[in-house]
Amino acid sequence: MNLSIKNRIAFISTILVALLSFTIFISIYQSLKISSFSEIDEKLEFEANKHFNELIFEKDSVYFAYPEELLEREHLEIEVYPIYIELVNTNGKLLVKSENLKNERIVNETFSTKKIIFNSQVLEEPLRQIQLNLIKNNQHYGHLGIAVSTEDTLSVLQNLKQNLIAIYPFLLFITFFASRYISKITIQPLTKIADTVEIISASNLNLRVKEINGKDELSVLSKSINSFLDRIHTSIEKEKEFTANASHQLRTPLTAIKGNLEVLLRKKRTVVEYKESIEETIDRINRLNLALDNLLMLARLDEDAKQLKKTKINVIDIFNSKIKLFKAQIKEKELRIILDEKLTSPILETNVYFLKIILENLMSNAIKYSEIKHPIKITLEEQSNFIKISISNKGGNLKEEDVNSIFEIFHRPKDTTEKGHGIGLALAKKAANLLGYQIKVKLNNQTTFVLYIPN
Repeated sequence: MNLSIKNRIAFISTILVALLSFTIFISIYQSLKISSFSEIDEKLEFEANKHFNELIFEKDSVYFAYPEELLEREHLEIEVYPIYIELVNTNGKLLVKSENLKNERIVNETFSTKKIIFNSQVLEEPLRQIQLNLIKNNQHYGHLGIAVSTEDTLSVLQNLKQNLIAIYPFLLFITFFASRYISKITIQPLTKIADTVEIISASNLNLRVKEINGKDELSVLSKSINSFLDRIHTSIEKEKEFTANASHQLRTPLTAIKGNLEVLLRKKRTVVEYKESIEETIDRINRLNLALDNLLMLARLDEDAKQLKKTKINVIDIFNSKIKLFKAQIKEKELRIILDEKLTSPILETNVYFLKIILENLMSNAIKYSEIKHPIKITLEEQSNFIKISISNKGGNLKEEDVNSIFEIFHRPKDTTEKGHGIGLALAKKAANLLGYQIKVKLNNQTTFVLYIPN
């Protein structure tokens, strides 16, 4: 059965109300019935005690002390509160009977208990009666039966029953349509969310569902959907960015490689010329591979950040390993690396992979743009709220106008003759942001990159 959500809610609500109201109606009916019959039983108990005290027991006989007054009193009360009285001896012989019984009898001699209250019927009228076995001084004298009509009580109970039965379907009808209307209002925000999500496509990923205030399930759902759309949007934007970046980086070197090969095919060359052209092509391919590796690393950083794990590492060991990595470049430019460490402890708790990306790119940048035979100074010092790592070099012709854009991808300082793609510093900056670190550039007769690591 394919029902809409509002109809399902209304249907379930109706079933629950049906069960609950049925239970309540039965409870009301039974409670009133028990209460009504309890009042009747109390009245019968009272009448039985009163009449028992008016009895006189002599030898083998029993009789009322004032039978004329009794019958006259019952006659006066018959229209207001009819009471049926019957007194019989041990042989079942009728001794006294109220006139309203006419030819009927109410005493049931089969009951052997001292006192019993039960329902009966006389002259087609329902009765509630009490019967006493008259025992005094361990001698049985007979039976006394006293009854009252329960016709009015049963009539009230019957009317209540009919009214409850009449109300029941009407109540369920109201419940169904009220629940349906309320559920329609309740899920209206959900419908709007569905309508908004339906029109979102790759061309309008900036659209978002209207968030619902509060802390209920619909509020959580709207925020979760927007968060999901943000992640999709970010992922697609990264894909677009990667595609654009890769296209930007591949087009120029591939064009150059193609040009070199076409030139080689135009005419025969000497072995030396072939060798030079092939070496140039290999160099371009190596640079192309490096650019692609950096682009892939840049695109992968956000995903790696989701499983960001921190471990303890000696930062001096990282610098020593990077110095070994760039040993050839350092030797070629006759550079000196000065490591000035002023830390209480060089042990940092961080993500080693990201920190290595940052330091490797900063060192690579310093070595690449450093003047020949000039020192590169690396300073590590501890301040109140952070650890400060500075890497300084002289050279590179970095201008003040370049400082604000130096970390942008593919940015290259003007008038630079150094080979590169403008990806390394962007990679370092992104890794620093993911770790919650800061990188700043200072220019003062030399270029200094400063990394701030919070304690």
